[in-house]
Amino acid sequence: MEQNKFLKIGSFLLFLILAAYSCYATEHSLHMLSPNLPEILVWAITIAFYVVASLGSKMIVDSLNQKIYLENRGLHLVGGAVLMFLFWLMISMPTNTHTFFYNEQISDVILSDVQTTQKYLEDIESRKVTLPSYDTLEAKVNTKFEELNAEFNGIGPSGRKGNGQYVMQRMREINNLLGSNIPVDTRLNVYDPAILNNYNTRIHGELEKVKMERYQAPQQAVKEARSVLDDLDVLADTLDTKIQSGKPSEVIVTQTEGVLQKGYSLIKNNRDFVNLSPEDEPVYCAEKISTRTHQLKNVIKVWQDYLGGKYKGKGFFYWIMISLLVDIGAFIFFDLTFRREEF
Repeated sequence: MEQNKFLKIGSFLLFLILAAYSCYATEHSLHMLSPNLPEILVWAITIAFYVVASLGSKMIVDSLNQKIYLENRGLHLVGGAVLMFLFWLMISMPTNTHTFFYNEQISDVILSDVQTTQKYLEDIESRKVTLPSYDTLEAKVNTKFEELNAEFNGIGPSGRKGNGQYVMQRMREINNLLGSNIPVDTRLNVYDPAILNNYNTRIHGELEKVKMERYQAPQQAVKEARSVLDDLDVLADTLDTKIQSGKPSEVIVTQTEGVLQKGYSLIKNNRDFVNLSPEDEPVYCAEKISTRTHQLKNVIKVWQDYLGGKYKGKGFFYWIMISLLVDIGAFIFFDLTFRREEF
């Protein structure tokens, strides 16, 4: 009798240890999914769900125990299975797996997210990308200038050198293309290379001005990209430091996620000025923006990605097994603690 008492006490303590670990993982996952809920409420829900799941396991064990008297064994078996399915397989096991996987992956994911976002913001900040339509404009202007140059040097339609009606007409056409107001020299039959050099300088200056104003990232976007990049640079240094000693704290992850959200929005709104890869474009330009860091925090999205084959080779199945073993162990010790032995 005394030995049986110690067995129950030991089983109950082991149940508490495993249950506490499981509840921590479930609470962590659920709170990341619904961060606006008070944490104490999430803990209360988690513990309640786990107790119900444990009672479900006991109902199944009791229904299969032929050494005790139990009315409606079939109802107990079905009821226990339903409780286990709803509160364990639908809540506890998926959220536990998510937390274990998140803790392992968050450092790599958030660093990669920051670095990729920095790369695209630098495209905006440096005005690296020019709209393809600029090439068409530049080609038209260059063609007009080549015609002007040929005429000015005596190899055009008239065969005469110097400034004239043909040259002036080409300059007016270039002004129309650029929307500029480069002064047209109206002196006729004057062969002065300074006229041609002035046109050449002014046209290239206007082309550069037009490119920056109409065909590259707007100045406001450049300014905003620089601001977000400054914030990400600071956070990247902090993340590197924290990761050296383990994983980044949730406070740092949340701060970084907020800045990444700004970066994603800026990239989406200026997608024409960013060299987005085919893999990244659906993420950065989604109708509802969700950073890769945020997606890793979402238990539903993580499981959808896993079932879609995204996490092959990432050890996700290993964490499923760990989650199963923790909970099954807890349920076994719970059933041993409250096992009925009377016939």
